[in-house]
Amino acid sequence: MANYSGAYIISKERRGKPPRRRGGAVLIVLLLLLTAGIVFLAVILPRLPTKEKQVGASAFSGRTFYLLSVGRSDEYLIAATYAQDAVSRGGGGYIYNDGRYHAIAAAYARESEAKALADINDGAYYLTIDIPQTDNETDAAVVKYVCGDFFTELSDAAVALDRGTITEAAADYIVFEAVMRLNNLTDGNMSLDVDYERGGGGRNQLSYIRYIIVKALVGVYDGLRFSA
Repeated sequence: MANYSGAYIISKERRGKPPRRRGGAVLIVLLLLLTAGIVFLAVILPRLPTKEKQVGASAFSGRTFYLLSVGRSDEYLIAATYAQDAVSRGGGGYIYNDGRYHAIAAAYARESEAKALADINDGAYYLTIDIPQTDNETDAAVVKYVCGDFFTELSDAAVALDRGTITEAAADYIVFEAVMRLNNLTDGNMSLDVDYERGGGGRNQLSYIRYIIVKALVGVYDGLRFSA
């Protein structure tokens, strides 16, 4: 932005002639500068691209989640046994592979929650997944939804269902709406393979909600890590 130091009008009196009056000219120049400044501040400045606008309002800045695991193994069938046990207790039972198989029961946005549950469950621990940032507008829209409303709405539904404050049918409908919105965002773009199954499919409803939360988070995590 240009720095205006003002108009400097220098006059020199000539002998034998009365000095010219410059007051009116100075006032006009100052008024013109003032008008130009107002126009710049009110019209031009708001339209100039800021750093945030250059990055893009739809960019995703990254976020961390914590996966509570109830067992791990180098053999899939053993991990599947841990996962099935988690399902029977209302856990997600998602098998996550980072070089070892982990039976994931649930995902949390706060490390303190994951740590507290890991401390009171024998053999439990938690993993950290750092979902990376992206400036790709299409990917950012998907990831923002998964890490935002999708995660919050389904997590709240799982808590309410576990406490008995909503019915299975109500929880099922929340899942349906969230998955439909997600599928609309991912149509032809990032593939997360998160499908709605009426009534939770072969799982109890609580387990199903926690399962697709983890599946969606891991999906966007892998999708961004391996995107070109």
